Amino acid sequence: MKSPKPHLSKEEKIRDAYDESAIYYNSRYQIIQFLKYGIMLPKLIHIPSLPSVEIKGPILDVGGGTGLFLEFLDLLSLYWRGEYVKDEKIRKILEFTSYYIMRITGIKPVSLVHNLMIICDISFNMLLHARSLRNDTALRGLVACDCSHLPFRNKFYLTLIAFTVFQNIKNTESAIYQFFRTIQDLGTVGISILRKHSNKLEFVNLLGTYFEQIQPITIENIIEKLQKSNGQFDKYSPTSILHELECVEDFFLSAKKPQGKENEIIRI
Repeated sequence: MKSPKPHLSKEEKIRDAYDESAIYYNSRYQIIQFLKYGIMLPKLIHIPSLPSVEIKGPILDVGGGTGLFLEFLDLLSLYWRGEYVKDEKIRKILEFTSYYIMRITGIKPVSLVHNLMIICDISFNMLLHARSLRNDTALRGLVACDCSHLPFRNKFYLTLIAFTVFQNIKNTESAIYQFFRTIQDLGTVGISILRKHSNKLEFVNLLGTYFEQIQPITIENIIEKLQKSNGQFDKYSPTSILHELECVEDFFLSAKKPQGKENEIIRI
């Protein structure tokens, strides 16, 4: 990336940096982002009827850029239908995700339903790249915006995700409030944050002002569970994925929006 212009605001510098890197973003970050999605996915799904799983929609992918989360879900759906995935690294992540969901839910999923998804990002070029990679039918919504000022109506989304976004946000509480405002009561939020850029306890306390049922997901806990799986993990996913997990630099949180909490919140 080129050095950002010094006279610009933080948000403008970030926008320009991502605009410049949009064309090669997927080749650099696809694998690590896919792994993060696999870690978070068990917290985003519910089981409407066995053995299918669903992500309730509408879904908002905040900072979704080139649409990698949508691509991940499509590949996972193909994998569950028995179609072969050529890329070995991606296949390992899909195998890990499938096994991890089985560990959490007790079922082996065979189909994935994900509903209307809107992708928003501060970088217009990232969204243009997403558009170039997918047809209009598959990609249903692209919105260029700052996640501290989401241009969506109240209580529209049932699932909201934000992967590795908060290190780029100047006003963390304003963004969390926007998440709270735009998600429906009892909706699910899934967040990943770079550990080196955040105070975990401070962020959890701030998130708790708006949301409840906050559940941390730690890489160490996942690795421990896999290592104690009595050999079952080897059947579904190569153990080399453990090394990939150790390289993840984020911590993960899921949370629910309480019902009727708007009256308790003073707008920022």
